[in-house]
Amino acid sequence: MTRATTRDPETFAETIAAVAAELPDGHIAAWSEALSAAGAPNQQVEAALIDAWPGYAVASHARRLVTV
Repeated sequence: MTRATTRDPETFAETIAAVAAELPDGHIAAWSEALSAAGAPNQQVEAALIDAWPGYAVASHARRLVTV
């Protein structure tokens, strides 16, 4: 996933690691597929993450990934 604006790679990596540590394994695999198909972080990606494996209060985690 790429973004037109400059992103701090360390902050982004830290966010990904933190979110991955909080999600159950099934979510991680499903989200990996959703992120692989994403072109840029946006509301559609956020919705795809939530739809990929619903439950477990995933909306806040999805928002973190697309807004970091």
